[in-house]
Amino acid sequence: MFRKQLSWVLLFLAACIVLQGIGAVFALREAERQVVRGRIASDIHQGFVQLSATKQHLRAWVTQHKIGAGGVPAAREALLNDMQQTLADLATLAQTASNLGMDGSDGEEQVARQEALRVLRQNVKTLGETLGMVKTLPADIPARLGWDTLTEVS
Repeated sequence: MFRKQLSWVLLFLAACIVLQGIGAVFALREAERQVVRGRIASDIHQGFVQLSATKQHLRAWVTQHKIGAGGVPAAREALLNDMQQTLADLATLAQTASNLGMDGSDGEEQVARQEALRVLRQNVKTLGETLGMVKTLPADIPARLGWDTLTEVS
């Protein structure tokens, strides 16, 4: 009798251990998924920070070019290419986020991301075209007018 009860208790403990192991595997998979989601979200954020920084570099380039203190076209093209590459990276990350199910089940977030990237691509294209037409200001122009033209380009 005692042996039979002991066998049942050991069987129960073994079943508990197996269930805990299964639970641990599921918890580990979810933790790994959350880490990947966090990394992708961080990379997307970093991409937008990079776009902002490159825009500031372009603003500095426009200032240099407008006042005749440098601002060579090759630097402008390099910055615009950097922005386009960042946008391509963001599109890849957005697709990866969608594939991992980071957005809602209905896909509204993915649609919003794609629309935002489309608008940004268009804005970068327009910015590139506008920067291609920037001319150096004459030396006798008032500072306020120079600042206004710089703000208009940006």
